[in-house]
Amino acid sequence: MLASLNLPIQLKNSGGQLKVITNPKEHLKSVGESYFEHGGSAISWGFFLLFTGLVLIVHGIFPFIFPFLPARNIRKINKKLDEREELVRDKD
Repeated sequence: MLASLNLPIQLKNSGGQLKVITNPKEHLKSVGESYFEHGGSAISWGFFLLFTGLVLIVHGIFPFIFPFLPARNIRKINKKLDEREELVRDKD
């Protein structure tokens, strides 16, 4: 499906260098996920980020509501991204 597209996708790695993904199959292989696993993960993270954004908005208006949840969620996101980056870097 998407693998047949030959789109240049640009990502920055931790060193700030640009990495161009020309074949989506390579990206899926580098993260060790199938198309549907990757899609499910992306959708799941998208909803988690939306939830965290809404919590931040509520917290911004009412600071006494959710005093620690936004920071905890941001740390969780950062930790997962760091773990994923290490996994991809180890495969290169």
